[in-house]
Amino acid sequence: LIGFVLSLVTNILVIGFSYRNQVFLDSAEATKPQKFHSTSIPRIGGIGIFIGSMYFFHADLGMALMIASFPAFFIGVLEDLVSNLSPRVRLVFISVSAIIGVASLGTLVQDFEFFQLPVWLAFPFTVFLVVGITNSLNIIDGLNGLASGFSILSLAFLAFAAHLVGDVELFSLALFLVFPILAFFLLNFPDARIFLGDGGSYFLGFILSQFGILLFMRNPQVSSYFPLVILVYPIWEIL
Repeated sequence: LIGFVLSLVTNILVIGFSYRNQVFLDSAEATKPQKFHSTSIPRIGGIGIFIGSMYFFHADLGMALMIASFPAFFIGVLEDLVSNLSPRVRLVFISVSAIIGVASLGTLVQDFEFFQLPVWLAFPFTVFLVVGITNSLNIIDGLNGLASGFSILSLAFLAFAAHLVGDVELFSLALFLVFPILAFFLLNFPDARIFLGDGGSYFLGFILSQFGILLFMRNPQVSSYFPLVILVYPIWEIL
């Protein structure tokens, strides 16, 4: 309830702020391949989700996730504001988030069941993997409700899997994050009053990548390929 209310109220305030100050608006005149709206709409829904998710701070794992996600979230919000950051700059900031994740959460992907990567190869592979998944959510952020709806379903499946293997901490954090996203979803589908934007899609993509890695790293009974199955749609799109 806390996460849902914080996200909903923040996004309602952000919508009013964007229109009053003419900032963070996705112009109706913009030429984008995924654009089908005919009015200017704020593209900064990620702020409400991020603030709603700050209740994560009550748990050590949640705090580490939020801190690690911040560089990716920040550069996404900045891109939503200025709309002209180079892809290279954005990739650097998302890579920083991935590196912080490895350092603070231990999300180094080495074990593939049939073989193990050495650390010197696992580290760049993990950064590449996290950057790819983070960007994949941005790729599918076009149609109303698509990226946020996919995130809700993915987190629900990840939470259910965590519940089955008795990982209470990961289960509760994944389930909690559903509600700030749901608050945004209600403002985005079927008629969009606000869009997710780069900040929101980078934040959700990064969090999904970390949840997926943590699930199989903390629970040996979960296949390392399970998160790949859950996230196959945006991964396929980015490929």
